Amino acid sequence: MPALINAKKLNTVLWSFGMGLVLYGLIRLIARKRVAALIKPIVKNVNLNLLDEISYRSVLIGFPIFTLGALIFAMIWAQVAWTRFWGWDPKEVWALVTWLFYAAFLHLRMSKGWQGEKSAWLAVIGFAIIMFNLIFVNLVIAGLHSYA
Repeated sequence: MPALINAKKLNTVLWSFGMGLVLYGLIRLIARKRVAALIKPIVKNVNLNLLDEISYRSVLIGFPIFTLGALIFAMIWAQVAWTRFWGWDPKEVWALVTWLFYAAFLHLRMSKGWQGEKSAWLAVIGFAIIMFNLIFVNLVIAGLHSYA
C-alpha cells in the first residue's frame, strides 16, 4: 500500500500549513462568516482576570518541570550518551531560548507587576517560541534532534 504523504516530494510543514488553510476555508464556507465572528458569542462572558491567573499559574508550574526535564536531565543524559553535556544543536539552543524567555516572563510578572494585556502578549510570544521550536526546529532545521 503506498504512503499517503511522500516525505521526499512534499515537506511536512507545507502539508500541515496547506491542510490548515483548507480546514479554515471549510469552516468559513459552512459558517458563512469569519471564524472570529463565529467564536465571539462563546467568549464574550469570559473572566479575563481568571484567564490571566490561569496562564500565570500554568507557567509557574511548568517552568520548574521544564527546567528539570529539558535542561538538567537532558544534560545529564547527553553527558552519558555523548560524553558532552551541551552541543549547541539547534534544539538545545532553542530549549535554552524558551527557558530564558519564560524566566523573563516570570520575572516581569513577579517584580514589575505585568498583568493583563502585557502578560497576555508575553504568553502569546512564549507560545510562538514553543511552536517554532516544535515545528520549525524539528522539521526544517537540520540537526541532531531534527527530522529534516
